[in-house]
Amino acid sequence: MGNLFGKVKIWLQAFIGLGYILLGTYVAKEKWFLTLLDNTIAYILGTILILYGLFRIYRAFQIQKEESL
Repeated sequence: MGNLFGKVKIWLQAFIGLGYILLGTYVAKEKWFLTLLDNTIAYILGTILILYGLFRIYRAFQIQKEESL
């Protein structure tokens, strides 16, 4: 049962990371995040969100690799 929770947790973290990537793409494309954004701010915020999403996915699979050892 504990192993099942670990697998669900890893996939949930990866899914949340994907959500950050999609949100970052949306912010950079639409230039909107709770208010209209300047082009430069939209691209910076979008890039930060995308990088954080990639980091979350990387960490999820790194944890999976450590747990499988």
